[in-house]
Amino acid sequence: MKRNIVLLILPVFFSLQACKNKKESWHLSHAQMSSLLLDMHAAEAYSTMALKDSTRKGDTKNFDSLAQYYTDIFAHYHITKEQFDQNLDWYKQHQDDLDSVYSAMLPEFSKLESIYKAKK
Repeated sequence: MKRNIVLLILPVFFSLQACKNKKESWHLSHAQMSSLLLDMHAAEAYSTMALKDSTRKGDTKNFDSLAQYYTDIFAHYHITKEQFDQNLDWYKQHQDDLDSVYSAMLPEFSKLESIYKAKK
């Protein structure tokens, strides 16, 4: 009887462990995370630029617009805010990977900066 119970419990235990390990190991690829963060940084910058006038400081953000930008970005990448936070935490724990993500973003930032300067 005890053996039967153990034989029933062990597969459930191992299944739960396998699900847990799979969930912990899932993260966006470097390219996906790089694109996502680039879009988020652009949204941050745009939310600041949209409010510039003589009565506001240059670093004031339009948080309503920024929240909508984030919602649109998460929808575009088919992830939730919670999944983004989990991915960001994973990359924070793997600093070399995070450095690679930001290194890949630098040329894209340069392109965006040159486009912005050309429009001024």
